[in-house]
Amino acid sequence: MSFFDKLKGEKKVNLFLGDFIGRLIGYPTRAELCKILSKEMKEGIKSYIKNDNSLFQISQGYLDAVVDSRSNLLNKLKGFYEYKKIKSDFYETILNSGKINSIVTINFDTSLEDFYSDRVIKNTVYCEELKDEEGKIPLYKMLGDFDNLEKVCVSNQDFRKLCVLPFYKKFWEEVRDNMNNYPTVFLGTDLDDPDFLYILEKIAHKKELNNMYMITSSSVVTPHASEILNNYGIKILKEDEMQFLRELKNNEEIITEEVVLEKKMYR
Repeated sequence: MSFFDKLKGEKKVNLFLGDFIGRLIGYPTRAELCKILSKEMKEGIKSYIKNDNSLFQISQGYLDAVVDSRSNLLNKLKGFYEYKKIKSDFYETILNSGKINSIVTINFDTSLEDFYSDRVIKNTVYCEELKDEEGKIPLYKMLGDFDNLEKVCVSNQDFRKLCVLPFYKKFWEEVRDNMNNYPTVFLGTDLDDPDFLYILEKIAHKKELNNMYMITSSSVVTPHASEILNNYGIKILKEDEMQFLRELKNNEEIITEEVVLEKKMYR
């Protein structure tokens, strides 16, 4: 059975992009950014960070320990994206497929909006008014980007503001509504990244959303990730991400193997 056969007749999906494509075209992953910042921090500071795979936690520790100012931290991170503008055939494949309702991402690079502004309409969590334009695919950037250093989320404190302040409520609701109305495919997301899991929990907001599928070549997940996936009804489909894109490009049947996770509650 093909992937889209499993969607019960749905013609389009939301695509939640991890940093899989960004890594292939030369941008650092969130895990790599964590390692870069960690090298500048003393061991005593690192001991207070619960999870060194969390850019939110690493950045917060970096700022709390006054390793450098917030402005310098953001400019340091911006430097990895500012002068590298790369057009990717992978994005061309996604946009040409005719199967995408919206694109959601926690990435900081601006490749999609830089090269495909005629085909996508960008909304960040910081937008005062969410934009919609006929014929364009909505691009939801959950954490903003470094085009505006006043409107980018990199730390625990930044993310807490996005979660609790009423200003951001409309953005979260629009993303949630899209994920309720269309199936969502997670492509290249990192289950070892706690920030991704925090964002997923915020989007779902204690509700089970419409059909959600995670494309991954690995069926091994941590107990916490397994709990999150089960709680929100996310099905793991064992499929190589590159193969998924190739089949999407060729409009062929995308054959996937569903992995059933044992439902447990972890404390």
